[in-house]
Amino acid sequence: MKVLERENISEENEDIIKVWEPLEFNVDENYKYIEDGKIFSFFSNLLYYGIAIPILTILTKIVYDLKIEGKENVRNLEQGAVTVSNHILILDCAMVG
Repeated sequence: MKVLERENISEENEDIIKVWEPLEFNVDENYKYIEDGKIFSFFSNLLYYGIAIPILTILTKIVYDLKIEGKENVRNLEQGAVTVSNHILILDCAMVG
């Protein structure tokens, strides 16, 4: 029985492809995934709200003629909402945002 388990393990791993890694990257349990510094927050908000949002808003309007209907319904929600994208278009993530 154990022999079969080992064969199954080797069969499971046969599709794993080892690729070239330019840099070694190790994450330990204390890795800080979300930066909470005020300077980082300022510049990330500046990049997002000052550069990315205006450019993507114009781009989605020009390229896809995006029109948002019912925006007032989202603003009046007392609880959360879920948005879903099926990733058909290149900029659909920007459209959902």
